[in-house]
Amino acid sequence: MRYVCRVAILGALLSAVTSSYSADGITIFRDNCSACHQANAMGAPGIAPPLIGAHWNLLQDPKKNYILQVLASGLTGRITIGTETYNGAMPMFRHLDPDDVAAVANYVLSLNNVTPESLVLTGSDVMAARDKNYKQAEVRALRRSLLKE
Repeated sequence: MRYVCRVAILGALLSAVTSSYSADGITIFRDNCSACHQANAMGAPGIAPPLIGAHWNLLQDPKKNYILQVLASGLTGRITIGTETYNGAMPMFRHLDPDDVAAVANYVLSLNNVTPESLVLTGSDVMAARDKNYKQAEVRALRRSLLKE
C-alpha cells in the first residue's frame, strides 16, 4: 500500500512540474529563442528581429495567426523593420509540445501589451497552425500583408 501511495504522489508531483513548465513561456523562450532574439527579446542586429516594438502594433488581427505561423512554419530570409534589415533563419518548433509553443507565443504577445484576456493561445491553436502547413512564401506573404513592407 505504501508503494502505491508513493507512486501516486510521485505521479502528481511530476504532473504538476510538467504543467508548470508548459505554462512557463519565459522559461521556454529562454531555452529555445533567446540565443537569437536575446533574453530581453530585443533581437540581434542583422540576424534576428526584436520581438518588442511598434512593428507589433502593425500586426493587427489576425495577430495570433501570424505568430503561430512563424512558430509552426519558421521564417527565413530578409525582413526589414524600420531602417534595420535582418537576414536570419527562424526554425520551425515542431520538437516542442503545442502547449509549450502556445506559452511562448503568449509570452511574446505579453511583451507587446497584448493582455491574456484579449488573446490567449492554446495548444489547439498551435496544432491548427501546424495543420495548415504553410510554406515559407505563405508566411512571408502574411507578414507583408500585415506590415505592408
